[in-house]
Amino acid sequence: MTAKLPRREGVAKLFLASGGQRRADHGSTACLRTSAAWALIAVVLLGAVQATAQPAAKFANLTPERSQTLLALAHDYHPRDGVAESHYTTCIGPYDVQAGNAQDRQSMDEALALVEGAVRRMGYPSYAAITDEYERIRLAKMLAEKAWMKQFRIDVGQCLDRAAKPR
Repeated sequence: MTAKLPRREGVAKLFLASGGQRRADHGSTACLRTSAAWALIAVVLLGAVQATAQPAAKFANLTPERSQTLLALAHDYHPRDGVAESHYTTCIGPYDVQAGNAQDRQSMDEALALVEGAVRRMGYPSYAAITDEYERIRLAKMLAEKAWMKQFRIDVGQCLDRAAKPR
């Protein structure tokens, strides 16, 4: 009886080894396909994030991230068809000057720190990188209640109104 027991264990080990190997080969192929698909998705998303992270204009005092955030907020607060991007950039210009003044920069830093904190909690690298338009607009509306953002929204709206009127 003891001679049969080792034979059964040997057959079981052989069966599991051959069957397990086939599953491993099949699993590794499926794993490679899945990994390749995720890698492709990551490359596409990274390209989209980098494309949105490129500032439309160079500012002297605003960092590229902050200028892109302000431009994205301006677009979200005032979506205007037919208004050139250069008008939005021009309307952000006074905030570049503010960023050069230490006192004005402090209030801007506090407001943009709130934006950056909210964006990080949502899992995005920057405000401009939020791909879900509903979520981005909802966040912009919540942030608009803060004094600095409220003034930003008003100033940019008035600037865009002046830029949109024919002279």
